[in-house]
Amino acid sequence: MPPYDMYQWITLLTFGGLVGAMGQGARTAVGLKKLAQEAAVKEVGMTDLIAASRIFVSLAIGFIAGSLGGIGVVQKINQIQLHEVMAIAAIGYAGADFIEGFIGQISKASRDGATPEAPPAAGADANDGALG
Repeated sequence: MPPYDMYQWITLLTFGGLVGAMGQGARTAVGLKKLAQEAAVKEVGMTDLIAASRIFVSLAIGFIAGSLGGIGVVQKINQIQLHEVMAIAAIGYAGADFIEGFIGQISKASRDGATPEAPPAAGADANDGALG
C-alpha cells in the first residue's frame, strides 16, 4: 500500500464505511423479511417489532467494519476494483455480525451477573488448568 495523504485516507475510510454499511444493509433487509414473517405469526404490525435504534447501531457497526476492512482490501485508492468493493461489503455484513454477537455475549454475561473470565496472569504456568 503506497503512502496516502490525509484526503486519500479520509476518502478510503469513508468509501469503506459506506460500502460496509451497504453490506450491513443487505443483512438488515434479510432481518426485516424474517421480522415480517414473525409479525404475521404473532398477528401484530411490523412497526410493533422494529427497533429503529438497533437498525441504526447495526448500520454504524457495518460502517466501522467497512472502514477498517477497506484499509486492508484496497490496493490502489484511485483504481478500486469490483472484487475489492464486494470484499468490503462482505466485511460489513460479516464484521457487524461478529461484533454484534460479541457484544451480545458481553451484555448477556452482565445481565446474568457473571463477569468474563480474566486471562492468566503474566508468568503463570502455561499448563495450569490444562486437561490431561
